[in-house]
Amino acid sequence: MCRGTIQNRFRVSAGCQNGENVFSLQWQTCLCMHFVVDVGNTAVKSALTDDGGVVEVLCGLLCSDEVRRMVLTEGITCGICSTVRNLAKEEKMFLDSLPFPVMYLSSDVAVPLRIGYSTPHTLGSDRVAAAVGAWNRFPGRNILVIDAGTAITYDVVTGDGVFLGGNISPGKNMRIKSLHEHTGKLPVIDVAGDTPLIGYSTETALRSGIVSGIQYEIQGYITRLSSEYESLLVFLTGGDAELFEKPIKNRIFAERFLVLEGLDCICKFNEKA
Repeated sequence: MCRGTIQNRFRVSAGCQNGENVFSLQWQTCLCMHFVVDVGNTAVKSALTDDGGVVEVLCGLLCSDEVRRMVLTEGITCGICSTVRNLAKEEKMFLDSLPFPVMYLSSDVAVPLRIGYSTPHTLGSDRVAAAVGAWNRFPGRNILVIDAGTAITYDVVTGDGVFLGGNISPGKNMRIKSLHEHTGKLPVIDVAGDTPLIGYSTETALRSGIVSGIQYEIQGYITRLSSEYESLLVFLTGGDAELFEKPIKNRIFAERFLVLEGLDCICKFNEKA
């Protein structure tokens, strides 16, 4: 066990090491640390957490030299992995070889929420983790978690701690690709660029239709669910969160590493059990 106390934290610093994005906080040794991994459809995030939350994040290959150095940090007591795809053989071997136990988040793992989903075995572990992360911030509140990634998910947690479920919609890249592949002439577009209310070219028509369409979709869910669930809090996370954060009229919590925070909470919950 690593002994010591957490010191005051400072700003997150970003950098690049060996082709990987690195986000870290200045930190000191703490009583316990966790290694948490979020394997998404298009990106893998590996992180260290301590009693104060997320300490360091690496975005890149799970088996990279940087991650291998990360897991040698003194004081890691357990690990947890959420994945939306089958792990590669090398990834699974790496996680199973670590000198501390690693949980694979599934419907068999205990979480600090009651799952009201009728098919929990098909429920994405990243959706559960994000919901737990949001609930940990504001226990006792009705919460909507929007994860804007490859797919866009809208999940509701009630004030009494029940994950009700939610809806799944195509993300922006999926919409761009689908329109190109299922039509004869529509091109693949860059999402960056002019987004007018009414498109004045095929490119702007596609961009506005996709980007503005998602914005209206998000705003619509917030408006409708706010009328059903009192004092609803909204969390926005995922790789495309920054693209849709500013246009949303409601007050929201934009949390880039919400899934990682939730995984840490689940790790702690099972350690205490």
